[in-house]
Amino acid sequence: MKNFWKGIFYYLLNAFVTNIPFNYVRLYLFLALVYNIAKSAFIHLGCTFLGKGSQLIIVKNTTINTKCVLDARAGLEIGSSCSISGGVLKLSLTHDHPKPEFPLKKKRVKICDGVWIDAHAIILAGGQAWGLIVSLEQAAL
Repeated sequence: MKNFWKGIFYYLLNAFVTNIPFNYVRLYLFLALVYNIAKSAFIHLGCTFLGKGSQLIIVKNTTINTKCVLDARAGLEIGSSCSISGGVLKLSLTHDHPKPEFPLKKKRVKICDGVWIDAHAIILAGGQAWGLIVSLEQAAL
């Protein structure tokens, strides 16, 4: 019965809360639901959250665009000043497909400070993204 109510909770979160048209209302509700998201973060409409709120950390000045899937079942940490483009899929739980038993592969995903991830990219379990965005003006110098 516990899993039933847990499923209802995540359905309501992903169907209604993530589609509220005001970011500050969404952030308030995410914080009230135990998600560890900085108040300066911006999460666009239609993102999907998987896993416990305590396993998800989003640091300051990070933008997550529409229709991203944030899988925090094994842990997901997104650093400061990151830009995650629309449709990005971050998986912390997947299957180890080369093995005949097809066992679960569960590893934390960490995205370091200042990372930009382009649209529809997929970050798999245990992945780590790092880097620094350099603007065109800086690159031209």
